[in-house]
Amino acid sequence: MQAVAKGIIWSVESSPNSNEWEQYSFKLNGLIEDAHSKHQSQVNFSNEKDENCSIKFSTMEETCGVRVRRVQRTELNSTLPAVCFV
Repeated sequence: MQAVAKGIIWSVESSPNSNEWEQYSFKLNGLIEDAHSKHQSQVNFSNEKDENCSIKFSTMEETCGVRVRRVQRTELNSTLPAVCFV
């Protein structure tokens, strides 16, 4: 949740080489960003299907069992247009 407040969104590729992305839940997003900001080499977690998964930051890949998918980190502040409130 803190990561979203910082404007950071973590996503995983829907299926290998599809170039379609799914955002992680707010809870996982915060967990992943916290590990990334502390310069940890990887983060381990259980996904929505209760599978044991890990993200290795050096390769930006998520591994859940034998399935390996790419992950991406997006800074929203750099992609959002400036908005003026009047």
